[in-house]
Amino acid sequence: MNQTEEDTVHVYREEDGREDEELGDDEEDQIDEIRCHASVIRVLPSEHQALEHVVQQIQAFFMTMEEAIMEAARTGDVQWLEKLVEDDCYNVWDAAVVGAKNGDIDAAAEHGHCGVIDLACPVERLDPYKQPPGSLAKHRSDTLSAAVVNGHAHVVDLLLDPYEYHWDIGKALDDAIRVDNKPLMERLYRAYPEFVQGDWYERNAPASMLGEAAQEGHLNAVKYLIERGHDSLEDENRAFIRAARGNCVETMALFRDRGRISVETLNKAFILAAYFGSTEAVMFLHEKESISPESIAAGFELAASNVSYCYRGPRVTKEQEVIMRFMCSNGLVPPDLFSEVFLSAASNDKANVLKSLQVAQTIPSELATQALMGAAQHFRLKTLWYVQQSHVVGGRPTLSPELCSELGIGANCAGKAR
Repeated sequence: MNQTEEDTVHVYREEDGREDEELGDDEEDQIDEIRCHASVIRVLPSEHQALEHVVQQIQAFFMTMEEAIMEAARTGDVQWLEKLVEDDCYNVWDAAVVGAKNGDIDAAAEHGHCGVIDLACPVERLDPYKQPPGSLAKHRSDTLSAAVVNGHAHVVDLLLDPYEYHWDIGKALDDAIRVDNKPLMERLYRAYPEFVQGDWYERNAPASMLGEAAQEGHLNAVKYLIERGHDSLEDENRAFIRAARGNCVETMALFRDRGRISVETLNKAFILAAYFGSTEAVMFLHEKESISPESIAAGFELAASNVSYCYRGPRVTKEQEVIMRFMCSNGLVPPDLFSEVFLSAASNDKANVLKSLQVAQTIPSELATQALMGAAQHFRLKTLWYVQQSHVVGGRPTLSPELCSELGIGANCAGKAR
């Protein structure tokens, strides 16, 4: 192996951050492939090795179909991409999806490669029979925004087809405002209504450009829409609630400073922020507003709503745990509701929730013993182990022999949960 090959393989291993013996079969195959490429180039006459386009052409021959499609998209080579698309033996759109994830389609938009966009962008096309609208936002790329930021109006016009594509148009408008491209701002604003989806959580609520932009945290777009007349009391209050659900505190502060948010909206926003695990929104509302005790209790109950599930069903998120701990630490939770959630967590083996609650406030020995009884009855080993290790029961460092006897378990039972 010559020095060039050694350097190539060395760089590959350095990037991977592991020694030779830790590499898997697939990685060894990649190293062998690198060596093969280098060997082919090495046998070329020196005058050919000096020609960059010749070396690039040889490297292209070694590409897989997937790599070739992504490279064609990235470099804007429409003719190459057209030839690849015509190959019936390969699903070009599968590779285009990978290209979109890697930013290759975005790069084509960034450089204004309109032909590439037209060929490759069916990966963004909306198929309501395969993907419900509520899940689409997770899969959208930044292709439209890339075209906007770089001022490629012709690419933007190509992409603004609501019947073919599903973009985050709020982000694109936000970016157009940021770069102060007024023609594109107007173009996106006029197209915006055709892209707005209804609120999946409140299905009876009217579709709202302001609400969607607020929930995504597109602050520039929110300000722009308000200036353009999307400022009815109903629209602003709904948008405030959606901003709370999306944990977008800056947007919430904007609406709050306008002084048009009702007390009812503030309370509802707190409840839903707690349910959706919007930690910053909950803390913001607690600090800035006087949330009613009923709404605080309802928010805590919703944040803890998944505690009642044991092995199946949705889990309590880390964000919901933080919210429960925050509310307990600030003395916001009624004792009866706290006890109910604590016992439910013990019965369903939610040791992580027990820890959050116990850190927040002192657990009475009677409640801890009652929780332990429920855990033992359902043989919840994580809870038994946690209670033993955390010295919860009456300040005792471990489970007493008397209590173990009463529960009908061995004193070392909790250790099995490890």
